Amino acid sequence: MKFHLLILLATLQGAGASKVWLIASNMINSYEGGPVSVQCHYDRYLDTNVKYWCRGYVWGSCEVIQRSNRNQRDEDKVSISDNRTQGIFTVTVRRLEKKDADWYWCGIERVGIDEGILLNLRVDDASL
Repeated sequence: MKFHLLILLATLQGAGASKVWLIASNMINSYEGGPVSVQCHYDRYLDTNVKYWCRGYVWGSCEVIQRSNRNQRDEDKVSISDNRTQGIFTVTVRRLEKKDADWYWCGIERVGIDEGILLNLRVDDASL
């Protein structure tokens, strides 16, 4: 089983200067059956805001899959951990399936309009 950890930096999304960014590419590749982790960086003044993982290309209608303020267990398919000191929240998706391939958002709740960055997850056939 392969574990892919993406360390991502500076791809801004949205109309103004977004407060959420990635290091490297917004294209994520992983393998069927394996996990993948994505690190989403944010301005530290957002440290107490709720972080979330949302599925769907259109920001306004994406489906929230996991939120940082929900109770999370090791066996959950998707989990979020938040390092408030470094301003990074990590989304981990386990037991990837082909049907998990899609567009996702790293999002942060804000008063008014939430902040977010768009990512594309590709799930390849399991490696031998």
